[in-house]
Amino acid sequence: MAKWPWRVNLPANISSKGKRERRFFEKRAEAETFCQQQRVRLENFGRNSTLLTPAQQEQASVAFELLRPHSVTLNAVVADYIARHEAKKKSITFEGLFKLYVAANPKMSDSHRTSLKYTVPRLPGLHGRNVCDITPDEIEAEMAGMTPSVRNAFLRNLRAVFNYGVKRDKLAVNPKELM
Repeated sequence: MAKWPWRVNLPANISSKGKRERRFFEKRAEAETFCQQQRVRLENFGRNSTLLTPAQQEQASVAFELLRPHSVTLNAVVADYIARHEAKKKSITFEGLFKLYVAANPKMSDSHRTSLKYTVPRLPGLHGRNVCDITPDEIEAEMAGMTPSVRNAFLRNLRAVFNYGVKRDKLAVNPKELM
């Protein structure tokens, strides 16, 4: 006998994820309970769908049309936006992250501290920017024209400071690692 003998298929148009789902159950009663829950969910959705104003319905329709060629759901786009918005709220400025890094490492060597002190002013295009918004291309543009030895020293400093920021949840990924 199969481990999961009862299967329920949810077509994409009624699945909450927007794509076909399969659910497996050991007992018939569990499968029937799940089916009943889905019926109630769909029934409630029909009732609650009238809560949208005509303007909201029009906006949703336009959003679906814009998303169609990208094969992505509206919920996925909203989740992505919310994640970016939350990351931006946690983020701090480029200079602020350097200050935080220096303050958190009181036993830092004098040479490293000096190197950090000279790194920040040489990257003026990143000043005032949230670290979560800085891209590898922007870092490259700021370092254009630097000698290889200076560039490598600054990249080492950036890698250390951005890694510190990732560990402290100030940015999701070190832009230097994307280069």
